[in-house]
Amino acid sequence: MKVVVSDVNSWKKKLDIIVPAQEVETKKEEKINHYQKTARLDGFRKGKAPRSLIKKRFGASIEAEAIDECIDKFFKKAVVENNIDIVSAAKIVKIDFNDVKDLEFTAEVEVNPDVEVKDYLNIKVEKDVFTVTDEEVENTLTRLQEEAATIEETDDPAEEGSIIKGTVQETDENGVPIVGKRWEGQVFELGKEPITGETLKQLEGIKKGEERKFSLNIPQKDNTEEPNKNVNFFFTLETTYKKKLPELDAEFAKRFGPFETIDDLKKHIRESFVKENEKQSDTILENRIIDEIIKKNDFELPPSLVETALDSLWEDYSKDQKNTINEEEFRDYQRPNAEWNLKWYILRDEIIKLEGIEVTDQDVEDYLKKVEEISEEEAKKIRRHLKNKSNREKFKRDLLSGKVMDFLKEKSKIKEVKKKAKS
Repeated sequence: MKVVVSDVNSWKKKLDIIVPAQEVETKKEEKINHYQKTARLDGFRKGKAPRSLIKKRFGASIEAEAIDECIDKFFKKAVVENNIDIVSAAKIVKIDFNDVKDLEFTAEVEVNPDVEVKDYLNIKVEKDVFTVTDEEVENTLTRLQEEAATIEETDDPAEEGSIIKGTVQETDENGVPIVGKRWEGQVFELGKEPITGETLKQLEGIKKGEERKFSLNIPQKDNTEEPNKNVNFFFTLETTYKKKLPELDAEFAKRFGPFETIDDLKKHIRESFVKENEKQSDTILENRIIDEIIKKNDFELPPSLVETALDSLWEDYSKDQKNTINEEEFRDYQRPNAEWNLKWYILRDEIIKLEGIEVTDQDVEDYLKKVEEISEEEAKKIRRHLKNKSNREKFKRDLLSGKVMDFLKEKSKIKEVKKKAKS
């Protein structure tokens, strides 16, 4: 076998392969023997037809199969011997063979790009630092208080904060009820969406059994270019409920953990925000570092690699979500994200090789000890999971990704920038 490998572009290689004619003849003989043993021909028992008749009857099929199997065999051999990292099935673009010459064929394959990563150290990048405000803490405390509220029926007129239940009937602009647009048992809280602003004023003071007109400004979902539509309704009140909020005292604090006072609970809420902000800040920082590395080392991806990634994303989306967009729209939307991730994975692996970064069994053990400090039960669960070899290898790869990013952050020039609290 002779092989000449050449680059078509950065992600495609061409293999010109010559297979000695004797290899094809040997394969043809194997196929003739197989046909002779299995073919059923009129006038002959199975396996007893003469070779000459087998060649005459099945000659074209035998030669085609022999050539196909030789192409497959010697293409795979060429890939291994030339250390080619293919990412898609080969495309055979030329075949040349007859009984008096060797088999010559040309295969094209997409390959992982040969990337030489550079300029990944000393990257200048900003890190957003989010501050936690008293307002965030108080708003969270108020939300917890409202979630713990009890409700009781009342005959008092409805006011902001009241919960009302009744029947909603849509009407046309003249106040005539629209058939099929009637909904019973609808529940609203006055002062919460959608019962706010002018709509709140229209329903304030309503009493049990009373009917009131109100309107809602509803966005037009089918055509976002159209202005919102003002829709008219009648609301017939069945029941009004008054919300009773629990006192913000020690008993309330104890509902959410080992907290002795409201101040203890507030401190916990603030610490939770700090941890969440740090996590968000770190994610943004890591993405910025990756953006810079890709920008300095950009390259073209094999199309099949991108399409395979999109296939996987679409499979997950169509399985777990209610489809709001079709596959073509989904793939167009997800393509930039898929390409970004693939480029980073390839560059990351090159950095790992260059820097000799690895994850040892001791690294795994150190991670598990940290988990044990938080939850011994969780650590035991992970240890059981890692007894499986493939699970352990995947776990190590995940740790390796984190280790690479820790290395890059340590080597980057990071400037902290304070940001306003998240809305």
